[in-house]
Amino acid sequence: MSKIVYHPDYNISLWGLEKLHPFPSNKYKRIKKMLDLSGKFKDAFVTPRMNRELIWSYLDPEYREKLRNSHFVANALEVPILGYLPYSLLKRGVVDRMILASCGTILAANLALEEGVAVNLGGGFHHARWDHGHGFCIVPDISIAIRELLSQKKVSRVTIVDLDAHLGDGNARSLAREVISNEVQIIDFYDYRLFPNTNTAEIEAAKKSIEVDIGLGPLRDDDYLRDMDRFIFPQIDNFGPDLIVYNAGTDIYCLDPLSFLQISWKGIIERDRKMFDFGKIKQIPVLMVLSGGYHRDSARIVAESLIQNLV
Repeated sequence: MSKIVYHPDYNISLWGLEKLHPFPSNKYKRIKKMLDLSGKFKDAFVTPRMNRELIWSYLDPEYREKLRNSHFVANALEVPILGYLPYSLLKRGVVDRMILASCGTILAANLALEEGVAVNLGGGFHHARWDHGHGFCIVPDISIAIRELLSQKKVSRVTIVDLDAHLGDGNARSLAREVISNEVQIIDFYDYRLFPNTNTAEIEAAKKSIEVDIGLGPLRDDDYLRDMDRFIFPQIDNFGPDLIVYNAGTDIYCLDPLSFLQISWKGIIERDRKMFDFGKIKQIPVLMVLSGGYHRDSARIVAESLIQNLV
């Protein structure tokens, strides 16, 4: 059975201050509750263990110091006022939770190799890199998980399919070395009008590592799903990865407040189905992480997709 990695501490808690950011901080536990109510996933859940030392070991020393500074963390989270909180509160309420979710991504990556499909009900912090964090992302969980698998020789080639509405600049910058050495392939569909589109030099540096770089306009379901068939699956086939890391942001949803894409609830579920089916047909394990999704419907969309698509 497909495994789902989850921990209650994924949910960000700052005594109500987390509501200053549009990300629904209780999203993960809402998904878990809906999956439990479905009765379909009784034996599917796996709990990750905190391994701060492992995550820390991948980050540049100067960046580790920045992550001990309240003002830096607050700016990376896009809520500067949080910088006036004692660091101990930010550490407990946010930093440690994102580190734990990153441990969950590593665990889910290993489970995907064993089971064929695994989902981390968290993670997907695709704007973070080894030496920087922004865009509500402070730990490059996908990049860390991939490097862990490569270093342990559990895989030799990995494809990232990033279908969050925002460009995964952190993944691209962190894994440039692996892209050049043909160990990692990056495919990214995103809304070109959205963050991070303010620093041209940084964006261009990131795009050099993205093999399929598709900046989207206000597409609807049919065109979006057709573009997946045209631009994603043939490229994965050509690359021949041992694992697909699927960054499944739901901020492409037509009602999402931070995106201009026009994909329906049904279209997102079909998008996920196509990714899982491709992996199954080609016998390539798929790891799914949740990434962005800022509308209240996001939790229900994810839960409904997993209920319909996982077996």
